[in-house]
Amino acid sequence: MRAESSRRRPPVEPRWGLAAVLVYLVATALVPLERWPWLGVPAVVLVVGWACLGVSAGEWLRRWMGVVPVVAGLGILVGWSHPARAELGWAGVAVVLGIKSVLMVGAVVLLGVAYGMRSLLTGLRELGLPAALVATLSFMERYVHVLGDERDRMLRGQAARGGAAGSGGMGGSGAIVGGVGGAGVGAGRTDRGGAGGAGVVGTGVAAPGWSVAARVKAVAAAVVVRGLTYCYPDGREALRGIDLEVAAGEVVALVGPNGAGKSTLLWHLNGLLPGRRRGGGRGPGRAGSSGLGGEGGPRVWIEGLAVEERHLAEVRRRVGLLFQDPDDQLFSLTVLDDVAFGPRNQGRSPEEAERVARECLAWVELEGVADRPPHHLSYGERKRACLAGVLACGPTVLALDEPTANLDPRARRRLLKLIAGLSGTTRLIATHDLDLVVDVCPRSIVLDGGRVVADGPSAELLADEALMEEHGLEVPYRLRRGSS
Repeated sequence: MRAESSRRRPPVEPRWGLAAVLVYLVATALVPLERWPWLGVPAVVLVVGWACLGVSAGEWLRRWMGVVPVVAGLGILVGWSHPARAELGWAGVAVVLGIKSVLMVGAVVLLGVAYGMRSLLTGLRELGLPAALVATLSFMERYVHVLGDERDRMLRGQAARGGAAGSGGMGGSGAIVGGVGGAGVGAGRTDRGGAGGAGVVGTGVAAPGWSVAARVKAVAAAVVVRGLTYCYPDGREALRGIDLEVAAGEVVALVGPNGAGKSTLLWHLNGLLPGRRRGGGRGPGRAGSSGLGGEGGPRVWIEGLAVEERHLAEVRRRVGLLFQDPDDQLFSLTVLDDVAFGPRNQGRSPEEAERVARECLAWVELEGVADRPPHHLSYGERKRACLAGVLACGPTVLALDEPTANLDPRARRRLLKLIAGLSGTTRLIATHDLDLVVDVCPRSIVLDGGRVVADGPSAELLADEALMEEHGLEVPYRLRRGSS
């Protein structure tokens, strides 16, 4: 279901809503700065308009607040030279201009949320407004989306490594996606344990000193998922009663067509998304209702620990999540700072965090780029920098989302060698690269339509031509009959 189609129909046609907002913008702009208390009137009108249009307060505020820093900065710049500075002072002028700008932008954003961009553009044309104004408003709406998306990506990347950035995964449906609600997890524990471990095959570089292999205890299952269902804010059901178990140290592939739910499932392992299901039941062996910490209890367990609000810091220490797009995960000014982010949030000293970060960068063969900005790296280097940032947190479970996507053959081989060298770590790899699955993953789980449709040995599942065809996949060349 598309978001626009699920939006409640506003009580008036788009062109009349546009006309009302244009009047509102002009009236607000004409309020003299010296009569700033009059701005209470447009503020009340804005709230009444929101109530009449019946839009989601969360979606409106998320987009609105995304541009507040920009309009506040403009208020400060304009206030420095405004004629009213003599009466109100520079700070007073800046504050009043900022309030006016926020109210005006809030009205525009409210209109966009209520009607959708396509309806608004149609209404503008019906009103006979100049094409230049239509293009400008279209650009503004796009800019609001870009700002909100960039903020959400940074918060998500920080939360995945234990950041207390206020991103929170437990604030209800789409808390991370929407960027509102939820609480940050704060600093994780400092416990890491273990030393030594296997090096990367063929590289001659020792594995990082945290040695996940030494930390893996005799746990029956590293990952347990029971009755996990999730709906995105637009109403689309991404997961529909997922049940699976992964043993400690096992390497499992999640395969399926686009939209099957692979990435959504991985995000639940790290607590970035809350699963929900109607029904009852509790405990690792029973399916039932679930939001993380919701009425029916948790639906995901990591090494016996329920993925819920009170355990988030520890869960995110144990589960390292590698995003599909490295730009979703890199947010610091230098590569070294980015990789050291996780250890710092686990309570390590700056010196110790830097030591761990440099050790992990050396392991992924990036020690020479530590002081460079992440955006100056190649795509393959950014992928490896993200892996270093995940490993610096000392996880025992790795959730890798399309690790080889968009890599050239040499970068792909290098990354596969690194992933294969993580012996002793539980690895779940969501991928369309079925050759990777044949090389690295003894077991595969096929997802389609948010459900588990097959689970078994990779060599058997991926060689089943009928199964592959039915679920939008194809048999890898080396498993086809008659191939040598």
